[in-house]
Amino acid sequence: MTQSDFDKLSTRKQLIVIDEIGIKIDSFIPWFGNIRISTLYSISNFFVELVMDIETRKFESINTFNNIKFLSKYPQYLYKIDREIKNQIR
Repeated sequence: MTQSDFDKLSTRKQLIVIDEIGIKIDSFIPWFGNIRISTLYSISNFFVELVMDIETRKFESINTFNNIKFLSKYPQYLYKIDREIKNQIR
């Protein structure tokens, strides 16, 4: 599956794909904004960030990316995540 194919799916189907073929890289709670948890997954040749609001238990967003620079908004986690992503690529 390509990133473009994944992006065209409905949210429900995206969640099914993440559950069935996504490889979990890491989860963390960002230090800014609402209380939420971000979980990163590897799928084929791209990555997915699944963001859930902890208080409402609702999915806030599903973001796809194929460049580690996407994660620069999480500097406190970047080293650990970068290492895990590089392990997934190998």
